[in-house]
Amino acid sequence: AAGMLEEEPFRRGQRQQILRVTLAPLRAKLTPRTWNRLMKSLAVIYGIEPMIVLKDICGANDRETEAVVRWMMDALVDAALREGIRK
Repeated sequence: AAGMLEEEPFRRGQRQQILRVTLAPLRAKLTPRTWNRLMKSLAVIYGIEPMIVLKDICGANDRETEAVVRWMMDALVDAALREGIRK
């Protein structure tokens, strides 16, 4: 099925669109306020910016940098799920 998708490929500058697609399964579970907060929080740590900070300022290697960014993303999703479940 490779190359058979009818979706437009993601390009640079589409951070919010990528996150909306990625977080779509959580949208029905979270309150609108929490979902929007999660989107904005993940936008801060998704992309090159945290890599620059972790590598250039903190001296982390590639493996550690990836692990820290994944940990931050997991922590934000966990916090959102604890805080904003729709009832």
